[in-house]
Amino acid sequence: MSAPCPVARAKKERAVEAKATFRDITPWIPRVGEQVANVLINRALCDQSVITHDAPLPPGIGIAVPHAIPPMHDLIDFLTETRDRGGSDLHIMAGAPPAARVYGTLQPLGEAPLTPDQCKDLIFGILTERQRAALESEWEVDFALHVDGVGRFRANAHYARRHAEAAFRYIPERIPELTELGHGEVVEDLCALRQGLVLVTGMTGMGKTTTLAAMAKRIADQRSCVIVTIEDPIEYELRYATQWQVRPGMPGGEFADLIRASMRHDPDYIIIGEMRDADTVETSLKAAESGHTVISTIHADTALQTFERLRSLMPSERERSSTYTLAQQVKCILNQRLVRTLCQGCAHKEEAGKVLKEHELKLFDLAPEARVRRHNTSGCDLCNRTGISGRTLLLDALLITLGPAHRNEIYEALIGNVNNVVNEEGVVVHTRREGLIDLVLSGLVDPKAAISYLEQ
Repeated sequence: MSAPCPVARAKKERAVEAKATFRDITPWIPRVGEQVANVLINRALCDQSVITHDAPLPPGIGIAVPHAIPPMHDLIDFLTETRDRGGSDLHIMAGAPPAARVYGTLQPLGEAPLTPDQCKDLIFGILTERQRAALESEWEVDFALHVDGVGRFRANAHYARRHAEAAFRYIPERIPELTELGHGEVVEDLCALRQGLVLVTGMTGMGKTTTLAAMAKRIADQRSCVIVTIEDPIEYELRYATQWQVRPGMPGGEFADLIRASMRHDPDYIIIGEMRDADTVETSLKAAESGHTVISTIHADTALQTFERLRSLMPSERERSSTYTLAQQVKCILNQRLVRTLCQGCAHKEEAGKVLKEHELKLFDLAPEARVRRHNTSGCDLCNRTGISGRTLLLDALLITLGPAHRNEIYEALIGNVNNVVNEEGVVVHTRREGLIDLVLSGLVDPKAAISYLEQ
């Protein structure tokens, strides 16, 4: 990170870390509790803030750009408030106030809508000349930045309806432990694998990248090894790993190119930010087949759908051979969803029989007289009048414990009916329903919300 501007006078408050409370549940999800945002509150109160673009990015990014104009201060305030609220994203768009996504819900940061000119000033004020040119010519640019005293952000700026817009994803500096994320001993044990493929799947914003970073931390903590990460863009800074930035469109800069190059560096673990195309999928499978532990992400709604997504990316002429390699190498699929947890300060209790129908009671193993916590839509001061205190992990997972000699059944199921995978001996399944039962019984999730999660 570049040195702060000499005229900047940062007055930093002490970092305050909010700690979540947990309790034991299962080997998959051993700890759930009221999810309090695990963010370090380190607010910068200064006359001039410094923004630096992170070094491991494409050429042209990596320049310290000090700003002191009013729009710049406004953006720093918005980014700071997003972080302080426990938000994951900040959205800047014309015709609406700046908005932070907090626990999956957009919250406006003020009342006045931004004009197109204000949006452009806010966005262009943080871009390098190269990035501005890319935005003007391509109508979109991805970048990462560090705001001194606030934190790191992954960002995308683009044009929509001829107006500049941007989204900023907050990247906490501290990498959480797997248990803090809600993962249990099964996932911790995956970090000791010496060979094979582990996939963390789910939709956008479901914590896949954070899980990958936490797994890398766990790996480095428990053994001396070589870890290579391949990302676009680099998000968490992993001092114990070699981090490679993907450079789309540049010779040798694609995911698959870097995976092939990484195998010449004698890695124990190759962590791939995302599987986006056929070349990346095939190269990742070859890396696992050649004796490495490969950990990656892919967009999928369920653990089983992950197989279908992977096969849809395979070239038709090599689909069977690639599917065979997949069946041989896959060790575990963790499909993640983050569900909102009730504020324990204002949630009220009702008898389950007054809330749920008979078949719904059976779904959650509830007696009609059992008391369940319900969402208080009016909220309280603790939850900023939302009735929601955070989000917690909901897993849909497959653990395949079969040895190589018994993997042909997995291959046959993938070629025939993927739903049969769960029926094979040696396949351990953890369903969303199992996770939701515990979350409802522990009072963290409203049973009606749990029903909607199952139907999605």
